[in-house]
Amino acid sequence: MQLSRRKSPLRYLFVLSPMRSGSSLLSHILASTPAVGGCGEHHVGYEKEFDLNTLAYRVSHNDLTFNLVRGQYVMDKLVWNYPICDQVLKNQNLYCIFLMRDPEMMSNSAAGLGDVSATHRKYQNPYVWMDYYRHRMNELKLLALRINDRARRLLLTYEELIGDAGRVLDCMQQFLDAEHRQQFPSRRSGPSRSRETELS
Repeated sequence: MQLSRRKSPLRYLFVLSPMRSGSSLLSHILASTPAVGGCGEHHVGYEKEFDLNTLAYRVSHNDLTFNLVRGQYVMDKLVWNYPICDQVLKNQNLYCIFLMRDPEMMSNSAAGLGDVSATHRKYQNPYVWMDYYRHRMNELKLLALRINDRARRLLLTYEELIGDAGRVLDCMQQFLDAEHRQQFPSRRSGPSRSRETELS
């Protein structure tokens, strides 16, 4: 078991957002460093703490470039309201990045989807989309409140990710762990700053 060979606990990273928010782009950026393994959605809930270990093994199986012994984080992207239990959210090795985007831009993006599955095709309807968006935002607000730890939650926006990538990289670098920040690319010098989630 590779986890037993680690010198420090493995950390877990959730990218939490509505769909069409740029979460795939953010996940690819995060996964571009050897510190983070996993890219994309696993389409599962986390109803018990052991499910985090399952995520670790799933990532190590699917991401052959990630070293489970030397890497720092395993990541999942969640854009649906899958259940997440309190034991998982209060795990001190879980870190969450909340990603938001202008709702009109997300709605337009959903409406412009091309050849997609029936599951996603229905969200081309603006009324279905708004119902999804309302429930998803309510769930994200509750998740942020349940985590209740500023050191383990971060709020980013798609607009920042596209328009101010250097500062966002610095922000994520600081958030994910100062001790390993050399593993995360940076595109600007100077002090970095992090943001607490403000999902009101």
